[in-house]
Amino acid sequence: MRKKYPNAKHGEWQRANAERTREYCRKWREANPEKVRLQSATKRARRLRATLQLTNEQEIALNNFYLECPKDMEVDHIVPLAGKTVCGLHVPWNLQYLTPFENNNKGNSFENW
Repeated sequence: MRKKYPNAKHGEWQRANAERTREYCRKWREANPEKVRLQSATKRARRLRATLQLTNEQEIALNNFYLECPKDMEVDHIVPLAGKTVCGLHVPWNLQYLTPFENNNKGNSFENW
């Protein structure tokens, strides 16, 4: 099945210039390794979230975790959802409370214990 392009002329041009398109994409990937890594991690996280089925109890626990967040604290993912090297899940056991300062310092990093 062929991809459908929003702009038919653009799709026709890409098909007619497949080698040129591949070369452009290859150069872009070489020049932007961080963006390529982030795109890959994001796609992996989406696939994992799509296959993960939470039970009702887990969904309630997830909601309660947010509702019970102490004042002046933020909910943080222990393993980032879209980190540079890992992708976590939006599940109750991957959440923690951090101060805004700690959460900003942590960013999307993950330190393996």
